[in-house]
Parts: sequence; C-alpha cells; structure tokens
Amino acid sequence: MAVTPDLSRYPTPAEAEAWIDALLGETENISVTAEFLPARGFQFNMGSFNIRNCGYVRMNTSDGQTFYCYYDRVPRGPAPLIVHTPGYNSEVSTHHMLKMEGFNVLHVDPLGYLTPEGPDESKKRDGGWPVLQDTVESFGARGYRDWMRNCILAVRWAMAREENLPGRVSFFGTSQGGMGSLVLASVFAGRGARCVCADVPYLQNLGMGCYDPGFSRTEEPERAFRALAMYDGMTHRERLSALPVLLTAGGKDEVCPPQTISALFDALTGTKSLTYLADSVHCYTEEFIYLAKAWLRMYA
Repeated sequence: MAVTPDLSRYPTPAEAEAWIDALLGETENISVTAEFLPARGFQFNMGSFNIRNCGYVRMNTSDGQTFYCYYDRVPRGPAPLIVHTPGYNSEVSTHHMLKMEGFNVLHVDPLGYLTPEGPDESKKRDGGWPVLQDTVESFGARGYRDWMRNCILAVRWAMAREENLPGRVSFFGTSQGGMGSLVLASVFAGRGARCVCADVPYLQNLGMGCYDPGFSRTEEPERAFRALAMYDGMTHRERLSALPVLLTAGGKDEVCPPQTISALFDALTGTKSLTYLADSVHCYTEEFIYLAKAWLRMYA
C-alpha cells in the first residue's frame, strides 16, 4: 500500500511557481556561448567513432561557468528535441536508438563535473560530487540550483536551433537524471514541454523519510528539507499533471525505493504510466529505453 507523505511540510504550489519564475529570471541574465568540439570519437568510457551529426559542446556562461553537453542530431530536420540529464555519477550516455526514431537528443552534464577527457576530480569533495550536500548546506542557494540553471541554459540554446521543432521539448533520465527530468518538465510546462520519462527517479517523496541527505546535521532541518523538496516531484505534482509522465520503479531498488515513486504516481492526476520491475535493483535498464521510446513516439 502506498504511503502518503506529509504534504504540509512541502512548498505550496504557489511557492513552486515563484521558485520557477525566480530560477528562470536568473537565467535570463546569463548568456551562454556554445562551442562544438572537434569530432574525435569518445575519450572516456565509450567508443562510438563513426557516427556523424553528434559530438561534445562546450558551454561557457557569462557568470564564469563551463560545462559540457553531448548533442546527437538527426541527419535531416527539423525534429522534436529530447533532453537527457545524468545520474549522480555524472556520466554521459548516448542514445542513438532514440535518434533513429527521429529525435534530436541533447545530453546535459551540469557543473562541469564531466569533461570530454573524463571527470574533473578537482570538483569533488570527500571523494564524491558535492551537489546534493551543497544544496542542503546552502538551503538551496547553491548545488542543484546551479545544476538546474545550467540545464535551462542548455535547453534554451538547443530549442533556439533551427533543427529543432519550435515548442517541442521532452525530458528523460535515470536516478538523479530522472529527478532532473521531472523538475525540468515542470519548469518548461507551458513553455514547450511535451512529456517526461523518469526512470527510478531520485529524491522523490522526501517526506516519507526514506532518504537521509543530512537535514539533521544543519542548524535548520526543516528549512533544509524545504530547500531540497524543490527537487521532489511531489512539489511539482500539479504542474507535472499537465504532462504525460512515464515512471519506472525497481522492486529491489534500495537507492530509490519503489514506494517513493509509486506515491508520486498516485499524486499525479494527468496521463501517466508506472512500470514496476520486480527484480530490478538500482540501475539503468534496457526496459526503460524501450518504454521511453514508445512514450516519446506517442507524446513528444
């Protein structure tokens, strides 16, 4: 049986709207210069060398940040744009199968954690990426706010390109990427978003107490909870209910427990689908790509 979190702890729909407006306002004052890097195949963890119309893009922002995207375009356009966000390991994933379905695919890797040469180890803290803890410790002033700003800038850049159909952008990802895709879908709801596919999304239903991101180690635990809850789908449930939402949950997933995802599913009132993979642990699954491909073909 699904457990309903205490929604009184969450930001209200009006607060979520104000947060989105403020986030978008911040990005309006940041310009981005995009540089397509020379084609050279993959230097890090992959080996796909003979594919045209794809490659790394270096994003330099006017506020001094550098991060990277991987952009995979159909040979002829215009086409719908779909945006992939990474898991917590900050990996790059290519999706040629989705490109072959007629989508331009933009993978965004925020904060410069990953470069074409590999991870930028100088950005790690205590052996890992600090984005989650930065969010909690700064009460939402840094961390995922910066992560999300990078994503919004990259999405706007791609949406303005002539090979992408106007007003047709969708989002997908796994784990942290599933969380990011849900929030971005909420941000772009009414601004071109068509649908979202979130595979075992991270940080859902924080009010259930299944996650321990360090709230109790701050001086103001409830303030820290509300800051991180801005990245919880429950905060965005009304905006997400306006879009077709695909979710997956793994029956043996101890990182993103399935009950946190099923509760989000229950809270959505629009077109939705939840696939429960009974024997799946926390991982990327081939099943998700086939499910996402069908969902994107129907709604993107």
